[in-house]
Amino acid sequence: MGTDFSCHRCFAAAADARGRRQELIRHLTSSLRRAGYVPPSAPEGLQGFMERRLVIGPPGRWIWVGDSAASTGDWACFEQLSRDLSTLVPVVDIRMSDSAAVHFSLYEQGRRQDQFGNLAFPFDEFATAAEALALRGQPERWTQYLHDPTQTGALRAVWAQGLLSSATEILERTAALLGWHPVLCSTGYTVHPDGLPVSYKAYVAGRMDLAGFRAYHFRWGGLPARRAPAG
Repeated sequence: MGTDFSCHRCFAAAADARGRRQELIRHLTSSLRRAGYVPPSAPEGLQGFMERRLVIGPPGRWIWVGDSAASTGDWACFEQLSRDLSTLVPVVDIRMSDSAAVHFSLYEQGRRQDQFGNLAFPFDEFATAAEALALRGQPERWTQYLHDPTQTGALRAVWAQGLLSSATEILERTAALLGWHPVLCSTGYTVHPDGLPVSYKAYVAGRMDLAGFRAYHFRWGGLPARRAPAG
């Protein structure tokens, strides 16, 4: 078995990374409130029972957001947060399944603009040519996010599909081209090596300063049922 994880990557560009991170925190909190979540009234020790947990990483060109919705398989809520955050900054979602299938989704202005996947989830060959084409990716849409904007062709070369492709290698090489942190690009709110959940704290401990991470806990406020995003 391999490793499963998912995360949001928020593009701060050349802006003041600390200031953009603060904006992102405010936007994130507002998004959860609009979705029907409220901050918990439970004591600190009971926060593990909250329905939604988010953590934001340190400031940088890309700001990492871990989301418990991925850990529980609530992909509609995971995607909706990406759409909401992308009205402030562009967002890329990373989803890894069993260290075999990796998908990248690009969101801008509340819409998903592009996707790449080497295999169908959980780790299967695409059922049809049309399914593979839909996840082939359009690297030219990603040019402005590359560390070196002249490397669009290199990104195309990295994004290989099929059972012979290596999801781990695709992730590492994509991360290098986009300037993602080498630890955070493989970290979610939880990481599941061989199906066993490991918290982000344990996963990054010793490799990053945990003081740079800030966690938020929300509970469901009882509003009408959430709906999956359209499109």
